[in-house]
Amino acid sequence: MPTLYASLQHPYENAALLALPPHARDIAEHLLALTPLNELLFLEQSHEPDRDLLAQHKVPTALWPAIVKAAVLAKVTGFMDNPQWTKEEILYLIKAACTAADLPLKAYTLAEVMEQSLNKMPVLHQWLTRLTQQLQHLQQTRKTV
Repeated sequence: MPTLYASLQHPYENAALLALPPHARDIAEHLLALTPLNELLFLEQSHEPDRDLLAQHKVPTALWPAIVKAAVLAKVTGFMDNPQWTKEEILYLIKAACTAADLPLKAYTLAEVMEQSLNKMPVLHQWLTRLTQQLQHLQQTRKTV
């Protein structure tokens, strides 16, 4: 079972980080610490590697997608639940986490992602459980209003 790391005192999913070779993990941790989520998501979608950063750490370009996905997964799951989040914001974060975990919601149901993440990515599983509960609460609140 992966060890939990704390990001600003919050556990985050590190299974993808630990799957990287150490020199690639250094880059992912650098991105996690210094890059805002919106920029990480742009890096993930652009598929354009940071060749300077890769060269500095002597990491092959082929590892770039895994590095960025690991950083995105850790960053997203490090967010604490926020009662101010809208349904759209929660869904956006859930989709980003599932995609970064290589379990995109276009190919898997949320139930399948939850099942597959239970043992392999426990922090992701717990995080998804909390956010789906928050979504359910939001939907119930809207029905009663």
